[in-house]
Amino acid sequence: MVDALKAAGVRIWVTVTDPAEAGRPKHAGADALVVQGLEAGGHRGGRADDKPSDGFGLLALLRLAANDSDRR
Repeated sequence: MVDALKAAGVRIWVTVTDPAEAGRPKHAGADALVVQGLEAGGHRGGRADDKPSDGFGLLALLRLAANDSDRR
């Protein structure tokens, strides 16, 4: 699906709220990661919203997401 979207000229941006979510989109060909820390508040764009008090602040998440996505 990523290849078909890119062939149609679509840029793919994926929202991540956890370092573990960062690696897969990068290696699938995403053009950008939209990183949302706890400061985003409310309903963030991640896969699960079951523990809204758990998570990472933006600065920590940026560093961890960059490191995690580089390892995959």
